[in-house]
Amino acid sequence: MAFDPNRGRLVLFGGQSMITGQWLQDTWEWDGNNWMLVATTSAPPAGRNSFAMVFDPISQRMLAIVNGGAETWAYNGSDWVFVDAHYPNMINPPFTGWATDYRHGQALVMGLWGGAFSTWAWDGQQWSDRPIDQSGPAAQMSVNAAFDWGRQRVVLFGDSASRPCWERTSSGWREVAVQGASPPARIPQGLCYSAASGNLLLVGGGGAGDIWTLTTTHLASRRHIGNPCGAASGSLEPADPQWEVPWAGGAYELLVRGTGGYSTAALGGMWAGFSDSRWGSTSLPFSVSPYGIGGCDLFLSPDGFLPLAFQSGSARWTVTLPRDPALYGVEFFNQAMLYAPGASASGFGLSTAVGSTIGNR
Repeated sequence: MAFDPNRGRLVLFGGQSMITGQWLQDTWEWDGNNWMLVATTSAPPAGRNSFAMVFDPISQRMLAIVNGGAETWAYNGSDWVFVDAHYPNMINPPFTGWATDYRHGQALVMGLWGGAFSTWAWDGQQWSDRPIDQSGPAAQMSVNAAFDWGRQRVVLFGDSASRPCWERTSSGWREVAVQGASPPARIPQGLCYSAASGNLLLVGGGGAGDIWTLTTTHLASRRHIGNPCGAASGSLEPADPQWEVPWAGGAYELLVRGTGGYSTAALGGMWAGFSDSRWGSTSLPFSVSPYGIGGCDLFLSPDGFLPLAFQSGSARWTVTLPRDPALYGVEFFNQAMLYAPGASASGFGLSTAVGSTIGNR
């Protein structure tokens, strides 16, 4: 069973009848209110219970890995299609971890092969081993995984007594340094993301009926401030609009785009500050129209300025944030200044602003 984010449906396939013991090959969908049986056009995979499902962000379909990993099938919401047979034999499919890494656009499977931990990714056509991910979790018979939308990474929980919780970063697996109480290793267990609480939930396992929440002290975030001004001077946005937020221990990048009369701006820079309400004794926002920057407002305290190299009206501002607890939860603000002769009385214009909060994970 897995969730299809495109159609907002939970998809259930197969299993075993508790009444007759028969292996099932029916497909059901849950829309949040009702279960619906799907009459697929072609024959679905043969009935069995040793399989798993995951959403593939490349093909935008559900994948079912069945028959101990020997077969991969895809479901598009109306029909099942056999797509691949090349896949390593799993030690124990029900206890293998499956997750969609939405940050990197991959469907993943992870677990034991030949006594060692491995991670495999689906490239839209076949499964491939991910060597960069092999260092990390030790051999574990049972793992479960889910994508943590708040922290933007796949988290794995296994049955290792000493090191059960790991997360997948751009450079590979890293053990989660959990502060305070932590659930003991267990087999099997359920792991999912709760949109209501914004946290991962670990449910049951090993006969336990408990529920644990993986929380983050400070989540990284960003917010846009103001609107384009004057001759639509420019916009300020994350280099990757979907994902880019400032995490301690990583790099954060903002993209300046000149618009309107500033689309060919060749000069400019980035203001940075720590307040969007006051600049000394001056309340913000502050109109800079009297200074030849018509229709524009300053939205932050200009505590620092860095010149930027513009090309075709665009520039990037990058900062590397140290992993310092003193930075966790700190909010800072950015607003770009652009220069294009004739675009305003002074030639200068201001972009929209961004407020960013540093998170830890």
